[in-house]
Amino acid sequence: YHALKNVVIILITPYDPFGLNRMVYTIQNGCLEEPQMPYDDGARTLFLYTRGTVGNPREELRQLLTYMEHTTRANAANENLKQIQSMVETVKHDKGVSVGYMKVYEREEMLLNRGIQQGMKQGIEQGIEQGMKQGIEAFILDNLEENISEERILEKLQRRFHIQEDEAREFFDKYVCAEK
Repeated sequence: YHALKNVVIILITPYDPFGLNRMVYTIQNGCLEEPQMPYDDGARTLFLYTRGTVGNPREELRQLLTYMEHTTRANAANENLKQIQSMVETVKHDKGVSVGYMKVYEREEMLLNRGIQQGMKQGIEQGIEQGMKQGIEAFILDNLEENISEERILEKLQRRFHIQEDEAREFFDKYVCAEK
């Protein structure tokens, strides 16, 4: 157990995961039953909030978070960030990376649009189904008010709504029972 390496997970976010406006949140494990008991398994999670204002991290970290929020040459305030900016610019001008990025972007857009289209199709189908049920209900109730016979209403339902006799019977029974 003691031979395991330390693990640090770093999450850089443009939103505040805990709502306290801190630039840095350091999370580590502990014993719930004995909070004062020393325990260090080497695991840490750092949440770095790019828009945070609370806390006093080192200047290099402040500069990094500013750069992550606004990735521009002007915000590359130290040598490490200038090297990163240089790599960003190289990648942006690399046609292979651009083509690969566009393919991934297009695939994601296609999947998103397909999902939206499927959702819209399902919504339209549900709307049509609901509208048809409401229409059938109104049709049955109107015909009952006009003292039209059950047999005649069932015939008209089949013809007007293009449904089978058993389906017409189900609707009739459902709405007549609901009306009583």
